Amino acid sequence: MNKKIMALFTMLILVLSTFSAFAVSEDDDSGNTDVEEIEDEDLDEAKEQGTIARCVNFLKNKYPRVRPAKFREICKNLDDKMENEDLASGQAKNMLKIENDRFKNFAKLNQNQKERLMKFNEKAKDKLANLREDHIEKLAQIKTDRLRKMTNLDEDKLAKIAALDEELIEKLQYLDRERLKEFAELSEEEIKEKLSNFKLKKVDQAMKFKNRVLPKEKMNQAMERFEKAKDKFDEAKEKYGQAKERFRNAVDSGNEEDAIEGAKEFLGHSADVVISSLEKIKEKIEGNENLDEDEAAEAIADIDAKIAEMEDLKESLEAATSKEEIKEVAKEITSSWNRMKNRVLIHAQNVVKSGVGQILSRSENLETRLDKILAEMEESGIDVEDLDEKVDDFSALVNDARESFKEAEELFDEAKEMRSSENTDEEKEKIKDLIDQSKELTKDAHEDLKEAHNLLMEIVKEVKAKGGDIDVDDDEVEDEYELEEDEDETDETDDDDEDESEEDEEESEEDDACTEDVDCETDEVCTEGVCEDVEEDEEELDGDTCTEDADCETDEVCTENVCVDSEKDEEESGDNETEEE
Repeated sequence: MNKKIMALFTMLILVLSTFSAFAVSEDDDSGNTDVEEIEDEDLDEAKEQGTIARCVNFLKNKYPRVRPAKFREICKNLDDKMENEDLASGQAKNMLKIENDRFKNFAKLNQNQKERLMKFNEKAKDKLANLREDHIEKLAQIKTDRLRKMTNLDEDKLAKIAALDEELIEKLQYLDRERLKEFAELSEEEIKEKLSNFKLKKVDQAMKFKNRVLPKEKMNQAMERFEKAKDKFDEAKEKYGQAKERFRNAVDSGNEEDAIEGAKEFLGHSADVVISSLEKIKEKIEGNENLDEDEAAEAIADIDAKIAEMEDLKESLEAATSKEEIKEVAKEITSSWNRMKNRVLIHAQNVVKSGVGQILSRSENLETRLDKILAEMEESGIDVEDLDEKVDDFSALVNDARESFKEAEELFDEAKEMRSSENTDEEKEKIKDLIDQSKELTKDAHEDLKEAHNLLMEIVKEVKAKGGDIDVDDDEVEDEYELEEDEDETDETDDDDEDESEEDEEESEEDDACTEDVDCETDEVCTEGVCEDVEEDEEELDGDTCTEDADCETDEVCTENVCVDSEKDEEESGDNETEEE
């Protein structure tokens, strides 16, 4: 009996010990826990186990003190995350496959070329992607800004250009937007034929916008001399008008001695007007970097010769004492002016033309700079489609100016080649007409460039608003090469002829506003800042001075070297001797 009781008591103690151990393992925080931190690398490895059960077993072995329930929760979350990642990965792979199919023709490009093309806008990328592989390879050699300019063409026109040989493509990439569009409209054979007239020319960075380099001091001195010549011209014109009035009064009074002195004074000041006008043009040439050394030297030598000729005539005039001698000098002055008149017009037009040529050259360079800025902005993810449209308009205006300027140069050269010391009156009139046409076309080019400049200011404002930057006053040359149209070689003219600048520039003044005669029309002079009709002055030099009635108008006669109304002369003839010129 005692043995049975003792055995039962021992079993009870064993059961209680087991229950106590179980209670501690389930409820005591000093045993298994949820708060122990699991390392990130262990979570990564657990995620790779493949199933939730394997994940739990892996973590249990790593962290035996953590409750298995916690592991199940962790592994379930990891499994959900893996499913999402697998789904995203699958979608990404599908997208990548689609992209790879879309741009499969980019496959032969190097990594740098691919990355560069993939930064183009979607329209441009689609156009490129639809080209043949070998054509894409050719275009991928072109700099980003130039290639981007080409992708603005319609897809069929881009394909036409891409099919050309590399030499032709190399030329086309240097064309501005407007001319590129014009070439793209042509057939392949027409493109080849037209491009044969163009050549690539390495740009002289220092001489891009000038034909010679002058020391600043020399340019300043030329400007000072020009201002003095301008003052001298204004003074000579005023004295000329006063002397002319005194001369007429002397003629009217019938005092022959006063008439002779008045004629000498009047003719002397008319020569001064011519001399000071020549000096103004000379100083403009002296300080002009847009004319090359040879043509500037020839023009200055020609002007100096004309000034010397007038100075000699002034001396002859001063020495004249009789009416006959004065008549002879007057005839020589008129003849001299008629011989040099067209030459003076050509020198003056060349200075104006050189100014507009420089503006044109700078505008072309600015278009290239705009293309580079837009390419950089697009690479940065900025939408520039609206700016592209405005740059297209800018290019069209510059091209219009280029066409007008080119025609103006052709007419100018034709006038220059016609000029000689043996020109007939009809030929002289033809030369004057050619110069007038050249001047009008130069003015048209300048108007287009002014409109282009206004549009440029709008573009610059929008570029800056979008986060880009451009300095329109910077003279940095954007391209190492430029495309230049070959010009026919022309025979050299006689020694009396002068070479004229073919590219140049200087802004013309507003239509009627001026600072000098060259700012005005051919038949105008600059007087007090305004262009005024010069016909009266020319008549005073060419018509008022005369040697015979044939030199005067139909209703005038030549009297005392001056053309006067025939009716007035008839009235005076009753009281005075007949006056002739």
